[in-house]
This record gives sequence, structure tokens and C-alpha cells, in this order.
Amino acid sequence: MMTYFTKLLRSLIYYFDGEITKIASNDYVNNSKSASDILPCLVVNRRYYSEELVSFPITEMAQLQKVLKLRYSQENYSFFIAKVEDSVTWVNVWQFHDTVPLAHFRIPESLLVAQALNEKAVVTLENETNCFIAKVGTGCQSTLSTRLINKSDIFATSIGFGSEFELSTISHQEFVGSIPSRLQKMKLKAALSCFKPVRTAITSNTIISYFTYPVALILAYYLFLSAYLFSSNYSVNYELEEYTDSISEALSEQSKYDDRKSRLNDLKSLFEQYQLTYKMWHPIEQALQFGELKSIRNVQGRTVIRGSTESAVLLLEALAKLPQVLEAKFDSPTRTVRGKEQYVIGIIIDNSITVSKGAS
Repeated sequence: MMTYFTKLLRSLIYYFDGEITKIASNDYVNNSKSASDILPCLVVNRRYYSEELVSFPITEMAQLQKVLKLRYSQENYSFFIAKVEDSVTWVNVWQFHDTVPLAHFRIPESLLVAQALNEKAVVTLENETNCFIAKVGTGCQSTLSTRLINKSDIFATSIGFGSEFELSTISHQEFVGSIPSRLQKMKLKAALSCFKPVRTAITSNTIISYFTYPVALILAYYLFLSAYLFSSNYSVNYELEEYTDSISEALSEQSKYDDRKSRLNDLKSLFEQYQLTYKMWHPIEQALQFGELKSIRNVQGRTVIRGSTESAVLLLEALAKLPQVLEAKFDSPTRTVRGKEQYVIGIIIDNSITVSKGAS
């Protein structure tokens, strides 16, 4: 699909540098079309148009568009809003020479090259007369080589890039071969700024020829997009059906875990508010400070605590140091689950020690 789209796009593209050239592949091939023919898309060499970066003290786009259309309504003019800065709008204005053939899209090569540049980057487009191009906002600024500006670094300094900027070079043949890929990556607003209806006698055949390729491109694009979205949607739904049971089970376990954790947190908050009077709660409070409790049992005069913590050994040492505890030891080996040590500790409380703590 994309190969067909690319071939179709290339069949519509022409390049003008004094002669009309049809872009047939990555190389370019001379074509016999005359300058009187109306071309679909024409990229124009920098020598065949003048370029200005004009400032307007207007930031309201609707008002600015009216001004631009009134000032540059002639057929040989094109304009593009490059950037808005400090209540000033900067606009690229191009005036094509009378020798440039008519086309529905007439694209200045400086704008096309600048679309792929980074900020503060200057590219030298090699040709009979070199062209220096820089990106300004979403637009461009360029000049042909002159006696004063004959190097890219001089050009960069002249447009205010300072001392830090990137320099690169593109040969003429390399540029012409890359035109189709550059047009595919060109921003839509920049491309639409280069469209200007050609005033000519309209017939039914002309209308059909105008819209055959665009309609075919749009249909091909939407067919491809629809097929891709249908395939993606089917794949996602199939995977969701497979994992529905697992997700439901995981959510159920998560809900149970959250309920248990909430109850333990409530219990821990209660311990923090009141001083403890019953001896058994002191080791339980200690265990809560180290992690989570799962159960507390009294087995043959021993208190058995089951829970999880970062370090069961440290918890055991802390319990053994409590004055209320006569003995503390593991009732079974610890095991690690999800990074926490699961433990079972049995303790014997010394009931002969009197604790004189009341509620605060």
C-alpha cells in the first residue's frame, strides 16, 4: 500500500530550475512538458523566486489573513506565517518569476528544505549558485550566495544565530532525489500555503483530471487506515477476552487485600492514640511497627504472631528485648513472598511484671 502511495506521489511531482524535470524515482529524469501546462505539484529552484521575511504588528490570525490576501493576491505570490513573537507576526512571502510554470502547488525549495531543519541549523544547498537556508519558526530564511554572503557561517551570523549553530551541506542531486520523501514529511499548513488555484478555463475533463489523483490518494489512505484500525481493534478485543477472568480475579484479590490493610491501619492508628495496659499488646504493637499482621493466636499459654515484614530477624530481636517478653522464637522457618519475609513467631509473656500505664 505505501509503495503504491509513494509511486503515485512521485508521478505528480515536478522540479523547475530553468527546465521542467519530472521526479520519476530517486534520480530525476527530464520531461518534455512545456511551461504552458498546468502541473500538479512543482518544486521551484531558489534562483526563480524572491523571498522575504516580513513582519506585521498583528497577532490576530483572522485579521492578518485578510491583510495578506489583499496584499499578495496576485498569482505569482505565496505566503506562509512563520512565527509569532513579541506581538509581531513574521510571514514568509515568495514571488515567483514569470518563467515559472503554472502549478496547483508551487513549493519554494527553501521552505521544503527548512521543514527538516533544527533550530539554529544552516544548510548549504549546492548548485550553480549555492543557496543558504535556515529554519525560522515553522518557516524559513534563505539567500543565494553573493560576494558579501558566500559562506554558510556568514549567513548564520547575518540572520542573528550568534556563535553557536549547526552547518551541513546537501548536493543538488541528493536534494532532487529526496523531494518525494521531504514532501511526505512536510507539515500540512506549510503545504497548503503553497496551493493557489490556477485561473483557467474549466471543463469537465479538467475537473476530472484535477481530482482523480487526490481522490485516489485519499481513498487509498482511508482504506489502508480502516483496515489497520479494524485489525488492531480485533486484536485488542481478542486479548481482552483472554485476560478477562485473570483481571477479575486479580481485582477481587486486590479488593480483599485493601480491606485487610485498611483494618490493620485502623488498628495501628488506635495503638498510636492510646498507651497500652494489657501486656500482650506491647509485642503486638512492636510487630505492627515492623510490618503487617495476619493473625494472633494463643496456643498453650504462648502468643503466636503470624505476619510479614522486611526483616523477620530484626523483629524477633526487638520482641526479645521487651521487658514483658520472657521468650521469643520462630515457630517455623521464614519464607520470602513478593519481597517480604513471612514469619510465625511464638512469644511467652511474663505476667509477673506490672505495667503502670493508663489511657492518655
